[in-house]
Amino acid sequence: MTKKKRERTNNWLWRPADALEIPPAGDVVIREPKEGWSRAFYEAVLAHYFAVRGACPRTARMHPSTALAVAPAESVAPVWWPIYDVRRHYAPARIILTDDPAQVLER
Repeated sequence: MTKKKRERTNNWLWRPADALEIPPAGDVVIREPKEGWSRAFYEAVLAHYFAVRGACPRTARMHPSTALAVAPAESVAPVWWPIYDVRRHYAPARIILTDDPAQVLER
């Protein structure tokens, strides 16, 4: 891969929250920003999602380390935030927002 193509790929992967392209339907994959995960970035993505779709996502699938990085440490998550579906096998470098309800594991 040439350097020119690598820079184009990196620019595509690393975008600010308001530049994220959110389709009108389907899952939305959010990649980790250059600065790393933060609550401010996550809130900006959720606000942009709401602006595009007119509704908040129902579920956010993510790795446990990602959940710790975006979760509010001093208080409870706001009511309008999606339900977390946290599993170790999800990639730490992405969050998947979906309109589907959270999956329930049966034992």
